[in-house]
Amino acid sequence: MMVQTLKGRLISPLLMLAVAGVMVGCAAPVSQVGVSVLEPAKSSEATRIRRVAVMQFEAKDRVDVTGDIETMLASIVVDERRYFEVVERRQLNALVAELRLGERGVLDNSTVSKVGKMLGANGVYLGKVTSAAWSDQRSNEPRSICAQREIKRDKKGKSYEAGCARWRETAASCVTRTASFEFLPKLVSIETGTIVYSRAHSGEATSKSCREPGTGASAPITGGEQLLLNAKMVAMESFRRDVAPVATARAIDVLGPGDRIGSSLMKERFSIALAFAKEGRLDRACEMWREIATSEQNSPELIYNLGVCAEVAADLEGAKALYTRADRLLMQPNKSISAALSRVQSDQASRAKLKTQLQR
Repeated sequence: MMVQTLKGRLISPLLMLAVAGVMVGCAAPVSQVGVSVLEPAKSSEATRIRRVAVMQFEAKDRVDVTGDIETMLASIVVDERRYFEVVERRQLNALVAELRLGERGVLDNSTVSKVGKMLGANGVYLGKVTSAAWSDQRSNEPRSICAQREIKRDKKGKSYEAGCARWRETAASCVTRTASFEFLPKLVSIETGTIVYSRAHSGEATSKSCREPGTGASAPITGGEQLLLNAKMVAMESFRRDVAPVATARAIDVLGPGDRIGSSLMKERFSIALAFAKEGRLDRACEMWREIATSEQNSPELIYNLGVCAEVAADLEGAKALYTRADRLLMQPNKSISAALSRVQSDQASRAKLKTQLQR
């Protein structure tokens, strides 16, 4: 059956329902709550070996990474406990000197395994810096500068410069400085004498300065050595995420009350809860939303926010059930709810992997 509108056009009831759905769609996010989520390391193999030694890495153009890796591994704390036990540098250097390994050049896996056993380690990191350099690239960028100003007079007849009457196309002389760093770590298992983890990690950092036409002014450009250090930090963070679980900050949307709450008193209560959430008091907000839910069952925004409460409390099953329920109440897709469902499903898949990586 078709329905005739005031302008005489025929539309179907299904289309009218779709239009109505848009009109009464779910509310947009009005705030966000921050939560720290522990994510599993990318390499489960690297997380199984906790007592490690760090051999001297091969440097590139006098740029070394050995101390950075040693310091990073020793400083990783997960669940308020050190994640790795790192053999002291003095102990390692003494053994290397005693065995005169520095005279042999490149070490094979069997020699590395022997060193690890003598140190009481379960694994040994070694590797090399494969790239460490910075360079400048010059370019010209188009600019428009005022060639002639418009002259006007004020009420007293005094002349002054106003807007630009004529523009001139010119160019700024620019320098883009780019630093790149890459290193290749390898983890040798003492038990098997084989490489259980190896992946190149790279980082890049840039800085730009342009000499502006007309003024000759230019912004300061970061020094090459500092940029190289910044690039190294990016590569080191990539390595960090590979070998141990890492806490990641996450911002989760909170939805407004929408139009599916019948009671004006409950709408006001909902808004008060939002104010608490915005001030970082999600505990009070969740308490109030639960109270509202005892009488209001058809608000997707309310059910979704309760899902946020469950997710922040690490109750992934409960969060998924609430997000699914909120989704079923929608007349059209909502980005916040769809993202929440996808996020929780991903976290559930990661939880088993994380549990294994946290075991001692």
